[in-house]
Amino acid sequence: METHEDTLYQRLANQENILALEEVDTTLKLHFIPSGDVEGDLSDPLHAETIAKINLVRRLFPGHEHYGAQGYGFKLAGIELPQGDSTRKEGVPVTDLLPKWLTWLNGVASSIARLRYRPDSWAAFLGMIVETRGLIVDCLDELNRGLMKFCQRNGAINVGLKYIDLQAWRRCWEQLSGMMDLPKSAVDPWGFASETADRFSLQTLAQQRHVPTAIALQKYKLYLEAQWEYFASIRNFFGQATAVWLTNAYAGKLHPNDPKRRIIHEALQEQGVKTDPNLPVYNLFEGKEQLPVYQRRFKALFGQYLGHLSDLIYHRISLSL
Repeated sequence: METHEDTLYQRLANQENILALEEVDTTLKLHFIPSGDVEGDLSDPLHAETIAKINLVRRLFPGHEHYGAQGYGFKLAGIELPQGDSTRKEGVPVTDLLPKWLTWLNGVASSIARLRYRPDSWAAFLGMIVETRGLIVDCLDELNRGLMKFCQRNGAINVGLKYIDLQAWRRCWEQLSGMMDLPKSAVDPWGFASETADRFSLQTLAQQRHVPTAIALQKYKLYLEAQWEYFASIRNFFGQATAVWLTNAYAGKLHPNDPKRRIIHEALQEQGVKTDPNLPVYNLFEGKEQLPVYQRRFKALFGQYLGHLSDLIYHRISLSL
């Protein structure tokens, strides 16, 4: 550490705008100029950037009990920011910071294990995505037809048993519950760069030229975020909708004030059936709100390989929703 101390200070200043490290008793305090280039909690980006820099310094200089920080140059003269000075950290105990190397090694091991289950090619990846999205459309079409029949009849019916291919519904939910990982060519085989790697790890790997794919992986970050948000909402809906059509099969045509309705709901709840329809409705409309963003990012990256198919999928899903 003593041999390379000057080099470390110089790189911290040039690359991270950390201009000085000050030792006060058991605390190592860093003084820096915020750059605003940070990902994470955007409600307080100064705090997020400060914690990121503290974690970096902690990894380089691990022998301290506390780590503090102070930022400069980001406030207008005489004007206090709404959240206060989020860069001022008097002393964060080392026990409150993540055990970075242990979690990093765990991430590497997980990435190596996930590699064998990734699609072998981009064609296989796109085929999997298109199949899943087509299955969503087909299942929602069946549910829509079943709900129309339910509303037209005087008596209650089990929409799931009568109008829905339950095996296809289950298969769709299972596919949505999968990781939907990028193909093997998008990540490195050593587990250093994956979709879940943090920005600083990817940036460091790219700068050191250890993992060239770390640079390419950042290209898909926004798409992966949109994919996760859309698929997560639809997956939740598929998992929750079965309880709704089961509840409606027994109590869907009863008057809201009918005492039998309450008795049926209580009996179903004792069997583990969630009779409240609000949550699946919320998740369905969350998926509808997220679909246009996901479709735009999907088309921007892969539309040229699928022609009009991506627009057709979006149109069919929109009609179903």
